[in-house]
Amino acid sequence: MKHTILWGILAAFCTTAVAQQTITVNVSNPMKLSRTDQPVVISLENYADTKSAIVTCGGQEIPCQLDDLDQDETFDELCFLVNLKSKEKKQFIVTLYKEGEPRQYPSRVYAEM
Repeated sequence: MKHTILWGILAAFCTTAVAQQTITVNVSNPMKLSRTDQPVVISLENYADTKSAIVTCGGQEIPCQLDDLDQDETFDELCFLVNLKSKEKKQFIVTLYKEGEPRQYPSRVYAEM
């Protein structure tokens, strides 16, 4: 009985681990000027089954957005904004999930089309 419970927990952990992928994104500013709210766009062509994503930098969550550009109900890209000082480099960890819903963040832009 103990072995059955242990295998069940291990199987659940393995299923959860398979449901996500992690990408490391290194961003640098070679300019002498600071850059504010610069978009970083990552193609999800190789991650077509992505349903949700989280972006972190130094353990802090960064707001991000999943976009379905061709409206085929599959996300095509992930976008987030970065601030970089002169000559600064930052590393972002992007975790893509095959389940769930895109996270909601406070709106920073209001536009009507």
